[in-house]
Amino acid sequence: MIKLAMTTLLISSTILGAEESKVVYPQNYKEWKHVKTMIIKPEHPMAEIFHGIHHIYANDKAYEGYKVGKFEDGSIIALDFLNYEDVNATIGETSRIYVAVMEKQSKKFKKTHGWGYEAFNGNTEERLVVDVQKMCVSCHTSQEKNGYVFSQIRK
Repeated sequence: MIKLAMTTLLISSTILGAEESKVVYPQNYKEWKHVKTMIIKPEHPMAEIFHGIHHIYANDKAYEGYKVGKFEDGSIIALDFLNYEDVNATIGETSRIYVAVMEKQSKKFKKTHGWGYEAFNGNTEERLVVDVQKMCVSCHTSQEKNGYVFSQIRK
């Protein structure tokens, strides 16, 4: 069901709109600083797109941005979206749905408040963002006071 929803909303970036999203796949992102983990359950209003376990990682510049409240160019945030199963009162990760990435480069991504956005399908580097304004920026604009970032460092 989740894969179907993602396929409906996210189509390979080889189609229109790909030029707006030239974010590079973040090699070794799981070695960055861990910001937080959360689980979005099926009853959440955005579950059709975001259901699953989310691990959020930040490179050094982004982690500093979380701490001071301002993200400098070179900041990269990676969100690892994973399916899960709930078996015997234990929630465990299963397959990767996608890796979403935010990259701060003020000049490169001037039209999108300085942030580039991309999502990479499963365990591949297949690009999924087709319309960055509609699929990413329209929601992140609500977080202008937080540097266009939804997450916060786990306390």
